[in-house]
Amino acid sequence: MQTTKLIRKPRLSRSASQEMILLFAKAGNQNKLERFSTDADVKRSFERNGIVFQKLVEQCRDPQTRVPLFENLLGSTLQVHGASMARVDLSTGEEITKVDGPGLFTPEGYWALYETAHEALERGVAGLSYREILSAFVHGVSAIEAFLGTQVHEWNRTHPAQTLVDSKTAKVSFDDKVEKWIPIISGGKKLDKSGRRWQAFGRIRAIRDGVAVHPKEPGHGVQYSELVILGNLFSSGVSGLLIDLHLLFSKTIPGLIIRDTYAPEIELVEDPGTPT
Repeated sequence: MQTTKLIRKPRLSRSASQEMILLFAKAGNQNKLERFSTDADVKRSFERNGIVFQKLVEQCRDPQTRVPLFENLLGSTLQVHGASMARVDLSTGEEITKVDGPGLFTPEGYWALYETAHEALERGVAGLSYREILSAFVHGVSAIEAFLGTQVHEWNRTHPAQTLVDSKTAKVSFDDKVEKWIPIISGGKKLDKSGRRWQAFGRIRAIRDGVAVHPKEPGHGVQYSELVILGNLFSSGVSGLLIDLHLLFSKTIPGLIIRDTYAPEIELVEDPGTPT
């Protein structure tokens, strides 16, 4: 019996592998002492550790191969046993997030939301599931909104005379936050809205709003080929846009977000099955 499946291509392109490695080194969230300003600096660092850069690029075309030295495999949430854990503002000593164990500690909520989106996308690919892809879109957009909300929170905490307010009585749209608030927080920098990442995000947000959260039709029909298109939107419109935002605010990037941005494309295959 012939079956239809969604799969990821087995390998990254050479250019994608190289870009991914360089980004891990320059902006990944691993603990390191080195800071790199150029690609050449990164390559020299690998060479000092006995790693031939071009050979590594070829090896990392396999998505199962980890980037040595610079890929942090930790997730967003830690288990706390018999102790307290807190995220502290080093300048003021203020505890921003705290848990008294046993329990779970997630200092960056947007990161946990992103992990939920990633897991839903992978289930959508494995199970040929439109519902799971929609779930990935819902949580992916929430992760982006939460990341920007974190930057606003940090700004307001350190600029009490210039607070940015979004409330029931003074509602500010996400688009206005991007256009007006980001330049304030970032010191004049703006998010690039001319490329494919912002365009992909726009389509994802429209689907999130009009299909997943506030459906306008009693049901839906979707071709398998459309699932491929939607699944591949995620790497640009969620993961890629989050990378742009991290770089704009000079924040280090969780490894999973980098991985997903450069993940091999999803494709549709027909499995002929076992002859009867």
